[in-house]
Amino acid sequence: MKTDRVLGVLKPAAAEDPTRARILEAARTRFLRFGLTPVTTDAIASSIGISKATLYKYFPTKERLFREVIFRLLAEIEAGVDARIADRSTDFVERLASLLSFMGLRLTELGGILSLDMQRAAPLVFKDFEAFRRERIFAKLGLMIEEGRASGVFRRDFDQDYLILIYAAIIEQVINPAALAPFSLSLGEAFRMIVSIMLEGILTEKGRERYLRARPRGPAKKPRSST
Repeated sequence: MKTDRVLGVLKPAAAEDPTRARILEAARTRFLRFGLTPVTTDAIASSIGISKATLYKYFPTKERLFREVIFRLLAEIEAGVDARIADRSTDFVERLASLLSFMGLRLTELGGILSLDMQRAAPLVFKDFEAFRRERIFAKLGLMIEEGRASGVFRRDFDQDYLILIYAAIIEQVINPAALAPFSLSLGEAFRMIVSIMLEGILTEKGRERYLRARPRGPAKKPRSST
């Protein structure tokens, strides 16, 4: 799998070089705040009191540094996803709600302006980033949905992959600072609302009963021929 190859360069040594660690931390702070393009290696180096030449000893290009920052963040998110899936101390629905909120809040850090900047300025990083999200993060949400179906918690009359696509689109297009600016909602509040709607719907019990009575039933099935 491609993402296994990507992560191969991210496995930390037993004791990571402290200068390298400081570079990564400074770069992470700036990339998440400003995006890729506006951040310079000069600014990263000067913020921690080293020369640009020293920075380049560890990371020959800004893109190489950016790649490592992004995939370390993704690895952190994957570890958090795994921990929530493995936690059997809470009810399944509580675990799922926690997972959806965690994934959304953390992936939002990498979405919006940063994602667009990455796609334009570092297309190869963006390609691997998208593969990681699909194969290592959203695929695990799919496993949770399958578990819910098997245990009778979820309905079976929806396309699982399309549901995950909807959730991914919400993270990318709806839950970001620019979209939330006109509303008095924090990211956390917005995700709690989205998760509530996804798991409970917006209808009350009375409204749900009326909807079930009124919704189109589809064309009647033709009786099978007796011949």
